[in-house]
Amino acid sequence: MLAFLARAARVSLFLLVLGGTCRVSNHWMSRLSQPTLADGVRILIIGDSHIQTTLDPSLIPGSQSVAMSAEPFMASYFKMIRILKANPGVSSMVLGFGPHNVAFFNDEKFSSPQFAAEMFSRYNSLVPWWTLGEVPVSVSEGIVGEARLRWTPNRLLLRNFFHSFAGRPTRAPPYLGAYRPQPEAELTEEDFSGVLQRQFTHPPSESACSDVQGRYLRKMVDEALNRGIRVLLVATPTHRRYRQSIPPELTAYYAGLWDELVQKPGVKGLDLSAMDLPDSAFRNYDHVAEPFAKPISEEVARHIQW
Repeated sequence: MLAFLARAARVSLFLLVLGGTCRVSNHWMSRLSQPTLADGVRILIIGDSHIQTTLDPSLIPGSQSVAMSAEPFMASYFKMIRILKANPGVSSMVLGFGPHNVAFFNDEKFSSPQFAAEMFSRYNSLVPWWTLGEVPVSVSEGIVGEARLRWTPNRLLLRNFFHSFAGRPTRAPPYLGAYRPQPEAELTEEDFSGVLQRQFTHPPSESACSDVQGRYLRKMVDEALNRGIRVLLVATPTHRRYRQSIPPELTAYYAGLWDELVQKPGVKGLDLSAMDLPDSAFRNYDHVAEPFAKPISEEVARHIQW
């Protein structure tokens, strides 16, 4: 019995040392993986799919988009920090901000079966594990996902680490994002009910609003201002039916945050949500189709000239 316990203790110690080595290696290799922007970029475009599909960086001189679909502000904050540390030439930031960004459903991005695996695969090298206590995290994708992505060798980081010595191009970090135009499509009732259910449904015991996302939005703006970076908040166009269906509680919370932030020196707001566009301009009720991204991008380009 004692011999068995001794062997078990040795195996446990070995696994602990191996896991700890992987944990530390992943941590430091993630710091070596720097998200470098293109030469001459001074305007950072960041946000979720509303910004990703609407703002064409080729029409906004000196800009690059790192926006990604379904990205909550908590993830955007840590991505912004990593990007700004590696790219000190950024002087302005275009930040997408609509009512859906501070809706309750964002707090479930790290626990919902629909999003959790993707969130962990994108942001495991960015979001500190202790911040995940601020949002609900499922056992299946939280604890197991945390162990899988932090306590086992990270293949992307290992690949980039060795390629840096060989002089070969490294793969872009999975959180970086880019402009993704959307084709035109016919609006359907299924699209309408789907977006309302996804973005604005919440348990009766919960508020329609997310204090977590509101807090990280403030952190993003304050961090940018502390670095001398000007911020342009942009609300992209949405269909009138969509705007009319936003819960009043969320509308009031969003309006309060918007007014609070645009009062700060160095922050401007550009609300294009009610822009007069035909139904054909929308890919769905809250995303603009590619042909109509041009005038919106040009409007943002005019306002980013401080």
